[in-house]
Amino acid sequence: MSTDTFSLQAVVQLLVELEWTYIAAIHTDDNYGFSGIRTVKELAEKHGICVDVVESVSSTEDFTSDTTRRNLYEKLEKQQDRAQGRRLGIIYFGNKNVIKSLLNRIRYDSKFREVIWMMTDFVGISEDVFRTVENAFSGFITISSAEVMINGEREYYMEKWRNRNSMSSDPIERLLAEVDNNTLESYRVDYVRPVVDAVFAMATAFNDVFQEKCQSYTTVCDGFWEYLQMNFLARLKTVKFSYSSLNSTQEPKELIDLDKKIEFSDKGDYMPSKTTPLYDINVYRNGKLEKVRNDRQCTCSPSSRAKCPIRSLSSTPWRI
Repeated sequence: MSTDTFSLQAVVQLLVELEWTYIAAIHTDDNYGFSGIRTVKELAEKHGICVDVVESVSSTEDFTSDTTRRNLYEKLEKQQDRAQGRRLGIIYFGNKNVIKSLLNRIRYDSKFREVIWMMTDFVGISEDVFRTVENAFSGFITISSAEVMINGEREYYMEKWRNRNSMSSDPIERLLAEVDNNTLESYRVDYVRPVVDAVFAMATAFNDVFQEKCQSYTTVCDGFWEYLQMNFLARLKTVKFSYSSLNSTQEPKELIDLDKKIEFSDKGDYMPSKTTPLYDINVYRNGKLEKVRNDRQCTCSPSSRAKCPIRSLSSTPWRI
């Protein structure tokens, strides 16, 4: 899995609005971490923002080693010195288990109480990452996939959860029977919309290829599967789909009402639009993550600092 350009643009846009010119960074040593930190450094540089990489850590690191922790702490202390008495912001690219382990270890060191953490969409709305460390740092900001509660999907999931059984004929119910009760608590509503979009995008591409090859046929024509294999990915990249094209009595009603659209860039990135925010900006306070805005409420260019108010974040003391 790699980070996409638009999620990183949302990160840099937020840094611009907060008027941060220096931020430290930690990432995991996998594709997600390396590609994310490389791209965000390139984007941030265009705005005069220095992203100073502190450390690359293993994607399975649990920070139980005294040596590992001591080496990381020493590097972070140097970053704090460079912040010259102002709050140090640290952005993290990696899976939630690594940062959860780090926060639970580092919270006992009072030297880092003024740190503000920023997490990308791999952490997203996982509140369990912050639950035991809320008062140990100055604050937490996360980027997550734009959340849309699709009630039909939620009801379907809960039905499968109630009926989970290792002997069930339903593969989803058998799969859910293999996991513990924490799975229900960690249900990620911010993942639902991208999954639904992916299903509709693939169905649209499949139908386009079918119409192109089989035309007036109502069933699969000769040579279709070979033609699909050769053309499906190329057609998927050119998909343009609007939920408003569906009948208003169909599902998902929530996306139909929003007139949500699906379109991809030449690089395969999901394109945002005025009716289609891709990411939410959240802050963790009072024991929960609160959405404060989305990535379509302000667009920053290198010369547009004055046009990008902090909006809901302006009441926080999070400027370094």
